[in-house]
Amino acid sequence: MADSRIALLVERLHERTLNNRLLWEKTVDVGVYQVVSGVHSIHVAKREDRDSWGNLIGHDFALEIYDEEGTLIEEIGAKDLEASALEKLKELYELARRQAMGVDKIIDSLLSELES
Repeated sequence: MADSRIALLVERLHERTLNNRLLWEKTVDVGVYQVVSGVHSIHVAKREDRDSWGNLIGHDFALEIYDEEGTLIEEIGAKDLEASALEKLKELYELARRQAMGVDKIIDSLLSELES
């Protein structure tokens, strides 16, 4: 059974990201974005899932919580979440990625340039 606090954490992160109340940033790792909350940091990640032959079979999404020293203290993945919370985690990843990469600003800039 999934911990209801974890689902609530995913929900709150999703909601605050939608409302632009969190500032997601790129990390040195490709496909990983972070937000700092107090002395803790939270990473959202998308990783390739491969079979024993090395063939790509899909992607896994994870939420990682780090303490003030940068030590991983909790990793939350698909096995830890019910279907609805997992969908929120996938959406959170996409929202965090778009924000950290500045996708909306780039699209707006391109539209302005092409308007002239």
